[in-house]
Amino acid sequence: MTRRLLAIGAILLLAIIVAIPVLTGWLLNTEAGLHFVLRRLESLSAVSITSEGARGTIGGPLSFERLVVDHDAVRIEVRELHLEPRLGSLLSRTISIARVEAGAVSATLRKRPPQ
Repeated sequence: MTRRLLAIGAILLLAIIVAIPVLTGWLLNTEAGLHFVLRRLESLSAVSITSEGARGTIGGPLSFERLVVDHDAVRIEVRELHLEPRLGSLLSRTISIARVEAGAVSATLRKRPPQ
């Protein structure tokens, strides 16, 4: 019985070890992974992030026809946004972007009560 439990545990551990890089690769290197992450961002409560016409992968290059970040303090709208992220810096918890191009950027500051 203990051998059977050890075998099942080892198989589960192996499945987890294999699944993590596979899922990470899917998220970073496929357009489906990009759309999955964008759907999750749209459900944030502290800030509203919406996009239209997203193409590419999180690993880059990445393009948006329109990207809007709407917060209590500011609303930022970018049209024809093209990015080339550098994912190597994510391990040090830094976001690096090699190239950014935008057709138009609009930022509106909002008045907020003192905190």
